[in-house]
Amino acid sequence: MTQVPTLTFLREQLRRARQARGLSQEELGKLVNYSSSQVSAVETGDRPVRPDYLARVDGVLDTGGLFATMLQLIRFHAAPDWFRPWEEIEREATSLRWYGPTAIPGLLQTEAYARAMLADRGSGDDMDLSRAAWRKASRSNANGGACVEVADNLPGVVAVRDSKDPSGPVLTFDPASWRAFVVATPTFR
Repeated sequence: MTQVPTLTFLREQLRRARQARGLSQEELGKLVNYSSSQVSAVETGDRPVRPDYLARVDGVLDTGGLFATMLQLIRFHAAPDWFRPWEEIEREATSLRWYGPTAIPGLLQTEAYARAMLADRGSGDDMDLSRAAWRKASRSNANGGACVEVADNLPGVVAVRDSKDPSGPVLTFDPASWRAFVVATPTFR
């Protein structure tokens, strides 16, 4: 798991607060209804820090919600300034759709347009994609939201498909065009 400096600080503070109260990982685990190995994994960064865990720790250590608030601040400041207003919208949304012809090529906007534009270049239907190693976009959500899969391990072509329709149409791009698209697209972390 990638170590984020601010999350590392939060984990260190959790450990210090537990030790200051004279509690072992096993004792704290019993008080918050977690195993000692879970407490240890959170403190060492092997498991993610979850809001429900922090709420329980805050209650047991009587911190007044300090740790849960720290996590909210860390998450708020982890996103770029321009994206912060969208985070709340994204949390509340049941589906997200973003149409921006300057950020996403028109080829990806409608199937009919894509088919017309790809008629001369090939749509991937006549390609052997059996060796394609598909990767799902990192901003995909757990309930199957709008997401694409990319296969960039094929010689001379990058293939793109809808992750919810793996047997559906596949768009193909030359690697230079795909790289230009990726570079021009904002990075979400």
